[in-house]
Amino acid sequence: MTSPLEADAGMRSASAERTTAVRLPAFILATLAWLVPAFAVWYFAAPIVVAPVVWLARIVALVGLHDTVQAIASCPPGHVEVVANYTAFLQLNRRIS
Repeated sequence: MTSPLEADAGMRSASAERTTAVRLPAFILATLAWLVPAFAVWYFAAPIVVAPVVWLARIVALVGLHDTVQAIASCPPGHVEVVANYTAFLQLNRRIS
């Protein structure tokens, strides 16, 4: 014979399984419905959120790396490696030559 507590626990377990089974498809549908607007907000808000970082990077580049040729000239004699994109590398070669 089961006690009233055990019977109540069994009923709650069965009820929880039914509630979960009913709520899962609704949860998946709500998640998919919110996915498109969330990505749209993310796509359009990204430039606004990133703008202060871009401004700060430009300021640091202008203040700290004002003249690349002068920075290379201040290095001790020997081999100097430069990491740059293709356009910057061509401009640097023109200024050095």
